[in-house]
Order: sequence, then C-alpha cells, then structure tokens
Amino acid sequence: GYCANGIVYGHSSPRCLDGTEIHTSLIESAEVQDDEIILFTLNSEYHVFIDEMDCECFDPWRTLRLFERFARQFGIEECLPQVQERFMNLEKDILQMKRDITARLPDNSLYLELSDDCEFYFRLGLFKSAGGTEEFFTRITDFDTEKGKLVAVINYAVEYYPYNGGNIEFICHSETTLPDGARLGIIRNSGSYALNIKFSWGKTVILAPDSELEIISGMGGPLPLTCTTQNFLGETMTDAEILSHIDHTLLRATSTAAEIDSLCEEALRLKTASVCIPPSYVGYVKDKFPGLNICTVIGFPLGYNTTAVKCFEAQDAIRSGASEIDMVINLGMVKNGDLAGVEEEIAAVKKACGDKILKVIVETCYLTEEEKIQLCGCVTRAGADFIKTSTGFGTAGAKIEDIRLFSQHIGENVRMKAAGGVKSREDLEMFLEAGCDRIGTSSAVKLLTGGENTGY
Repeated sequence: GYCANGIVYGHSSPRCLDGTEIHTSLIESAEVQDDEIILFTLNSEYHVFIDEMDCECFDPWRTLRLFERFARQFGIEECLPQVQERFMNLEKDILQMKRDITARLPDNSLYLELSDDCEFYFRLGLFKSAGGTEEFFTRITDFDTEKGKLVAVINYAVEYYPYNGGNIEFICHSETTLPDGARLGIIRNSGSYALNIKFSWGKTVILAPDSELEIISGMGGPLPLTCTTQNFLGETMTDAEILSHIDHTLLRATSTAAEIDSLCEEALRLKTASVCIPPSYVGYVKDKFPGLNICTVIGFPLGYNTTAVKCFEAQDAIRSGASEIDMVINLGMVKNGDLAGVEEEIAAVKKACGDKILKVIVETCYLTEEEKIQLCGCVTRAGADFIKTSTGFGTAGAKIEDIRLFSQHIGENVRMKAAGGVKSREDLEMFLEAGCDRIGTSSAVKLLTGGENTGY
C-alpha cells in the first residue's frame, strides 16, 4: 500500500471485517526509530524505511511538502532532516534520468514507460520538442475502470485489460496536447510480465519484461502520434523490413548445388538475414559467396544424436564457415522428464559454438504447453541466443500462440525464430509483430509477391 495525508491506502489486511483484501485505514499515530518511521492504524502497523521512501508522480518537492505537514501533525519532526536529504537525492536521480532519456530521444518524439506491478501503472512519459526542450508527463489525467478496463488519457489513450495477459492497446490520440507530426520514440516495460501492445494504427508487439522498443528503428520508421490525416490501419511492413528477418532456407534432402546457388543469389539480392542450408554445403557456400551470413542445422531433424556428436557437428560447421547454428533438442529427454539433461546439452553445444549464434529448435508440435514453458527456461539458462519453434519436418510448424507463450517465459537475452507453417505475407508480418526476430522459410520471395507457401 501507500500512505498520504494521514491515510494508508490499498494495503492487505487479514482483519478486514467485510472480508475484502484491500483495506483503507486512518493513521492514528506515528513514531521514529533510527532510520524507520512506524505508522499505527486501528489494527495494524506499517514500517517505512527512510532510505526507501519514494515520491509521487516523480515530484519529490510536492511529496516532501505533504510529508512535512504529516510529520508536524503526528509529532515526528525529528526525522525531517533525513527525509529532506532522501528527497534531495531523489531529485538528483530524476534529473539524471530525464537527461539520459532526452539524450536518446529524437526531437519531436515521446518516451513512454509502463509497468504492470499493480495490474496497471503508467510510470512516466517524456516529450522532447522539435527545438530539443523537454516536457515531463507524470500523471494520468483521466481514466475509466468500467467493465474491468482502465483507459488512461495522457497524450493519447491506453486501453488496458488487467485480467487478459497484460494487454495494452493504444486506442486514440489527444487532439490538443502534442503537435501534429509528433513521434512515438521509445516504449519501455519496467514491469515483471510481458506486455502485448497493440497500436490503433495496426501494429502489434510483445514487449518483454525490463526491456524497451525503439519505435523508429524497430518498426520501420517513425509513427506519428496525433496526425489525423493519415490512416495507419492498413499500413504494412515493407519488403526490405521483412526480408531483413528472413533465414532464407533450403534443407530438402535432395537439394542440388544449382538450387543452393540460386538460394544464395536471391539472399544476396534481397539482403536476407542469412541462408539456412545443409551442413554439407557450408564450405561450398563460404567459398563461392563469401559475403553471406551462413546458418546450418545440427542434430537435424530428429534431435536424437548424442551431445558429443552435436558438439562436433557445430564445431565442424563453424570451421567450414557457418556463423549461426540451429540445433534440435533431444525430444526423448523431454518426454522422459530429463529437462536437466536437455539444458546441459544446450549449454554444451553453446560452448562449442563460442561467439557464434545458437538457435534451439524445440519442435513445438510434439510438446505440451507445460513442456514449452519448461524449455523456455532451459534455453534461457543454457545461454542460447534463440528459441526456434520447428524444424519444418514435424507434424506442424510455427503457431502464433507459441510465440506469444515463448515471449512470456524466455529471458531478456533470448530471441525467437518461427519456422514452418508460415504460409502468407500476412503470416510473416504477424510473426514479426508478435516479437519474432527471425523467420525460417524457403518461400520468402513467393510470399512477398502474393503467393502462398505449401512447404517449409
């Protein structure tokens, strides 16, 4: 809970006579012991450590003035020098934070930070004008909690569904507080759960805990906040944006050198993230197309090679010229409940890869939801760079539900790759907007020209 004006708000109390969890109590008395302030209510006491005191709405002086009134009312003025020093330090921290954010923001753009620690909490916003000056937004100016939904109006509206997986939806923009042409520059999630953010102009992203999204670089261009003359609902990603996330793939058993050549020439022309090819072609491609980023597969496609064999495969592929390794986990270990063994194997292969990228294929079509969640932990703790949905040779490929599940359970340093099951341009955009950094497909060109994929 928190305290203000002699009242403790929103604390939990087992003694609530009406049976509710959230309770509000009047403070009856207070005292100071060393670096601690003790607040007494009718049925509880609350301990406030001075060096942990915080300010409301990033306004330390307003909060300090309120506390000084409170201290005089309850006769604890002896703590004021310590409290004043605490709030002076808070002011310095806030000023430094504002300077750090402003230095990163382009002119005429907005920084927004959200937290889900108490179901919903707008933490702060900072707008940097076209002239480089800053304006600090620290308060929700309007809200509506009808039907379990909170709509916060700051310079735009945020629609938040607290019981639906932490979803936040930007539903409209202010007509007055920011100039036309202002940009949304950075969104930060400082909470402990992933946020599913949907913009009113049709963009959707999943933002991992304690991470941020730079809209200008991360979504293909700056997005105006308040301009009403443009319609963003039909906006799509450019071909170049999509291709920069594609692992251009050919893993068919009968792949010929001529087909590999064609794949590599396309990748160079289209500037894809990599080519994903059989291990036997890695040296060939490295010699013939030295500018390409080469990805290959190990333990593929069934994953039941021994750990020693997978490590040898990875090292051999890297010596031949591969920069990225996609490994298949041992699904038998998963089904036997030997998740420690799975994690040890991933860690061993990552060690064999050194500074090269390791993507871990978990083959979601064979997994329960609980197994998928457990494997997110294995991949994270083992130090792998990516979790990948599928080989493309199982009973099903990538599903958007799995990507959304991964995003809630992987570590902040783990990225996601979808493979198999990507059937259209709309699928490409959907997976990328859901947070995938890579998509493995053999049909990128076909998909981007309006066709549909019937294979990998």
